[in-house]
Amino acid sequence: QADQLQLADRTLSAARRPGKPDARTAELLVRLKLRLQLRDQVLPLCRDWQAADPNAALPWAIAAETEVAQFDLGSAIADYREALRRSPPGELEQSLRTSLANLLVHTGEVSEARAQFDTLLKSGPLPEKLRLDYSQLLRMEGKTDQSLQEVESYLQEHPRDLKGLKRRGLILMDLGRWEAALADLK
Repeated sequence: QADQLQLADRTLSAARRPGKPDARTAELLVRLKLRLQLRDQVLPLCRDWQAADPNAALPWAIAAETEVAQFDLGSAIADYREALRRSPPGELEQSLRTSLANLLVHTGEVSEARAQFDTLLKSGPLPEKLRLDYSQLLRMEGKTDQSLQEVESYLQEHPRDLKGLKRRGLILMDLGRWEAALADLK
């Protein structure tokens, strides 16, 4: 199967012509490069795909994921925003907002993270992987008690989760509850 994928890659690469890129060819090449784990070749192809189909959200989303893997968080945030500007379908929009909210919390962009979380919360409960980030946002906003409640709720479902225990330990330190914090951070 790897030989077939490499042959398809060579064929599609040869089909690319100078000038305006073809959206379908660019999309297929992006998907092949991802499948072949050639991530270093994905970003330029995403840019071709974006130029060929300026209303599509998916090439922006894939570019953002690629940039996250390269630790280029500023560019990833910009590309997630661009993807959302293109009104992606419901499930993709939810995924994009989840990823963007996560990055915004981790880069300390509190007000923008809050806006993304508010939008996500309007559509229902937060995705599981975002609950600890939401508690961190609450902590960053100075809402320590609410942050602790969120982590406690998470830990009821995942009592041995190390990230959850660490997050609770840090919050307990903020509250001056040193012995309880130490128990979580051991």
